[in-house]
Amino acid sequence: MNLTRTLIGAAALSVTALSAQAMTIELDFNNNDNGMTTAGVGFNGLLFQSFGITSITSTDTPNGLSLYNSNCGTDFPGSPCTGGDSDLASGPTFGTDPQGRVLIAQDAPSNENGNGTEPDDLLGTYEFIFDFDLPVTIPTIFIMDLEASEDVEFDVVYSNGMSMDDVAFSSTPLGNNASGNNSLFQFDADNIGDVSKVSQLTINFIGTSGAVSGLTYTPVPLPGALPLALGGIAVLGGLSRLRRKA
Repeated sequence: MNLTRTLIGAAALSVTALSAQAMTIELDFNNNDNGMTTAGVGFNGLLFQSFGITSITSTDTPNGLSLYNSNCGTDFPGSPCTGGDSDLASGPTFGTDPQGRVLIAQDAPSNENGNGTEPDDLLGTYEFIFDFDLPVTIPTIFIMDLEASEDVEFDVVYSNGMSMDDVAFSSTPLGNNASGNNSLFQFDADNIGDVSKVSQLTINFIGTSGAVSGLTYTPVPLPGALPLALGGIAVLGGLSRLRRKA
C-alpha cells in the first residue's frame, strides 16, 4: 500500500471503518465544521470538532495560525503563491500530490506579504497543539518545507495524564525534494509508549519554517461512548470525496 500523500489524496475528510468500533480519520485543512475552508489569516482551531479534535492551538506564535494555499504557482495557472512565497507550493512539479490548504504559524505583517492579510509561514521555534475528544493512536503526520526531519519533534500527553517528550517517529521524504523548499515529509509513529491512549499531540518546529499538511489518527474504542462520539464523523464519512481545489 502506498503511504504517500495518496493516502489522503484529494479528500478533505475520509473516515475508514477498521472494525465495528474503530475508525481512522484522515485530516487535512481543506474542510472544517462549517464546510470548505479558505486560505488566510485568523485560523479558528475550534472548528474541527466534527473530526474529533477539541482544539488546535499554538504557542510562541505572536501572529497566530493561518491557512496557506499550497495549490499555487507552476502547476496552478492563475493561482499565484501568496506574498510571492513559493516555498510551500505543491503539485506534480515537486513530485507531490497537491496539498491544498496547510496549517502554518503566521509570520509578522512586515515580512514578505507586507500587509498582514495574506498567510506566510514563520521562521522560528514554536508549537502546534492538537487536543483530541477521545484518546487516539497517531500513525502518520505530514509536514512540508523542512530543511531536515530533525527540525521537528513530537510530544504526547496520554489520557491518564502522563506525558512523553520527543517521541520516536520515523521520517520519509516524499516527492522530488528530499529537504528544503517544497519538500514533503511523512512521519510514522515508531514507539510512543501506550500509543492507543494519546489525548494531546504537540508538533514542535525548531528554528525552522514550514507547515502541517495533514495527519491520521484512530480514536480508541470506549464501551458505549464511541458510537455517540463518532456519530458526526461517521455521517461525514458518507459524503463524497472532495476535490482539493484552491
